[in-house]
Formats: sequence, C-alpha cells, structure tokens
Amino acid sequence: MGSQICRQAHFDFPVSQLTSYQEIVKASGLHSETNVIRLEKISIDEKGAKKTGFPLHRLVWKVTRQRVVNGVASVLDIDYLDRELITGLTKEIAQHSIYHI
Repeated sequence: MGSQICRQAHFDFPVSQLTSYQEIVKASGLHSETNVIRLEKISIDEKGAKKTGFPLHRLVWKVTRQRVVNGVASVLDIDYLDRELITGLTKEIAQHSIYHI
C-alpha cells in the first residue's frame, strides 16, 4: 500500500452571515456527500474549553463529518454543539443538515 497526495482545494465560507454547508454546495453547483464518522455526547474539559470557548463541563455534541465533493474527500468537519440548544441529534440528521432540526 502507498499514499497519494491530492491537490487541495480551498472553499471560502462566509463568516458575516450564517450559511450552511449544504447552501454553499448548492449555490456552487457541486456534488457533495456527507459521511458522519462519529457523533458523541461529551462534557467539555479544560482543553476543550480553550479550543471551543464553551465553559468547563458544558454538555455538547461532538460531530465529526467527512465531506466528499465531486467524488473527492475534501473537508473534515468537526463541530461542537450545545446539547441544551440542539436536542435529539442523530447520525441521520447530522448527515444532512444540523440547521434543519
């Protein structure tokens, strides 16, 4: 077995307004698939608090997703979502859009 290095493409994500990944893909005319690698319920520890800005011991969802764009694994997306605000999250929901809960 060997390794293959692929050209990396960059996507500009608008930060001044809330736009979902699905909206960006649709507007760009790209074909995209999402693979949910892991969906976890975690409590924020000291390292997580520094990384995310959540307070210590906050209960969150940690969602790890792989985005496949035009047949190429292009984005590893790791999100931390407050479980008080996002309830009932499932892999099926995370595979499509967490904004449509």
